[in-house]
Amino acid sequence: GVLMAIEDTEVRKRNPKYSKEQIEEEFKKLFNLKKVIWLPYPSFEDEEVYDGVLDIIDGNPVFRSLSANGHIDEMCRFVGENTVLLAEITEEEAEELESARITKERFDQAYEILKNETDAEGNP
Repeated sequence: GVLMAIEDTEVRKRNPKYSKEQIEEEFKKLFNLKKVIWLPYPSFEDEEVYDGVLDIIDGNPVFRSLSANGHIDEMCRFVGENTVLLAEITEEEAEELESARITKERFDQAYEILKNETDAEGNP
C-alpha cells in the first residue's frame, strides 16, 4: 500500500531524533507499505496550535482549532484506488487573510508533489 504523511509533523514535531528515512522504513514495516508520499507541511491553521492568534477579522481575534497539530487528513485524503482529494484555497481567499495565503502556498506545493505521484505499483 501507500501512505501519505506530512514531513514537518512526523519528523520535526513527533520524531526529531530520527531521520525521514528511518521513519519511512518504520512506517513501511509497521503498515506493510510499499511507498510513502511525503508532503512538506500541513495547513497553516493546523500547526503550532499554541502560537496564539491566527488572524484578526473585523477586529476580532481568530484562533487555531486546537486540533492535532498537523494531521494529513486536514488537507488531503485517498478517495479511491488512484485518487487523492486535496483541499484548495482560492486566490481570493489567499488575498483576504495571511493564514490563507500561507496555507495556499502549502497546498499548491502539495499539489505539485501529488500530481506526479504513483500508486504502489508505479501506476499514475
